[in-house]
Amino acid sequence: AGSFTYMGSMTAEPNGDVKNEGTQEMTLVYPWASTLAAIMYACSALVMFSFGVIFMKSMEQASFDRATEIEALPYDEEVMKLEEQDKEIAVLYESVSQWSELPFFIKGVLLSSLVLMILSSFIFTFMGSECFRAFSLTGSIAEDLDGKWYRLVKPVGALGLLFFVTSCALLLIFSFWAKVMTNELDIVMRNSEKGSFDIENSAKENANFLESKCASVKGLKNVPQDQPS
Repeated sequence: AGSFTYMGSMTAEPNGDVKNEGTQEMTLVYPWASTLAAIMYACSALVMFSFGVIFMKSMEQASFDRATEIEALPYDEEVMKLEEQDKEIAVLYESVSQWSELPFFIKGVLLSSLVLMILSSFIFTFMGSECFRAFSLTGSIAEDLDGKWYRLVKPVGALGLLFFVTSCALLLIFSFWAKVMTNELDIVMRNSEKGSFDIENSAKENANFLESKCASVKGLKNVPQDQPS
């Protein structure tokens, strides 16, 4: 399919010299290649879709025929323990990332990330022609972009990319902060002697327990260090 796509873009000047750039005076060398490329792409998609269907059907049949053997397999205790820890961490992460509990600075980070992402999406969606220069698969950087690859991006496109990258960076800052707070809360909970957290508990019970532990984390940060005697 790729070869036919390339052949379909090849043009020739009136004198017969083959070129990879098309102009109004040039004619296609292989006008039938584009049709074959579309057919090859369709065949490739059909083959991949067929493989996916066969795979899912085989998995379903195997799970049905060998259901007794699969159910008899013992559970890995270490894996189950890690899964339970992951569930606890997920609940803790959700608790510390509640909007009402976020510090003012972190709220500003999230709002800034949201605004920048909206601006970036607006630029790329409604000003696409002003973001990038026209460049084809068979184009030449030396001829179409004067040998400078970065000229593919126009100033408006560079601004959109800057907004997008900055938005992602701010989101990473929030994610890092939330993970740090989750780890601190997890340490406090594991070292606590009062109360316990259980995935099976009611949402209200876990919420009350998490609220008390969050207060403990904040209290630990505000406790002054012992003065030397």
